Amino acid sequence: MHTPPSSVACKVLPPNKLTEEKPSIKIIDHVIKEGGVFSSTTINFVIETKPVGWKVQRTYSEVMWLREQLAKEFPTCFVIPSFIQ
Repeated sequence: MHTPPSSVACKVLPPNKLTEEKPSIKIIDHVIKEGGVFSSTTINFVIETKPVGWKVQRTYSEVMWLREQLAKEFPTCFVIPSFIQ
């Protein structure tokens, strides 16, 4: 029978923007992209990351993929439920 170790040695990272405060990802706005002759109108979500402050636009399917990945990677953290499905 395998006995798990009583402690795990983790590497401590030097302070940086990602370790100074808890990171967060928020949908802060949406942008409607009008379709053309051969494309339909889409809604892109504006996502902001803290503490770095990046702002990116992502489609609905990309936001749902990100939500799924975060829920898998961090099962003990609250990832807001899908509000659009």
